[in-house]
Amino acid sequence: LAQLETNDHFTARIHENSHFHFPKSPQQLIFIANGTGIAPFLGMLQENNKNVETHLFWGGRTKESFEHYRTTVEGAIAQKRLTSFNPVYSQTTPKKEYVQHRIFKKADWIAEVLQKGGSIMICGSLNMQQGVVKALEEIVTAKLNTSLTEFEQKKQIKMDCY
Repeated sequence: LAQLETNDHFTARIHENSHFHFPKSPQQLIFIANGTGIAPFLGMLQENNKNVETHLFWGGRTKESFEHYRTTVEGAIAQKRLTSFNPVYSQTTPKKEYVQHRIFKKADWIAEVLQKGGSIMICGSLNMQQGVVKALEEIVTAKLNTSLTEFEQKKQIKMDCY
């Protein structure tokens, strides 16, 4: 797209993931995203009319990366559609931190949410997905003595990564 000239045309289509929507009866939600993977979650927050406890972990390169989303995220918090926002900026500290590192720091809470029937939804890059899945697998193995597959089969873990 960056190489298109004014008045150039291109063909595109929207590919809907029918399995990646705001759950019908959620207990508690954890959204995990990086970059533009935040977009589906911003839309889903508008569907949170019952103010379900919802937490968003988002990874960007710098604080400036968040400016595109600030108004929507702050509005969702003010409307109680979003309980907490946990940003991680990978390029702002000497030792890079990513969302999977933040998830791992909250291992006890993550395990509790899953054990109580809550859901985790992941959207963003494949690299982020791999890191988050590895962290979640370690958490459920250590804290719940089970496999992440158990929660995937129960549809408590949903992913749409690219």
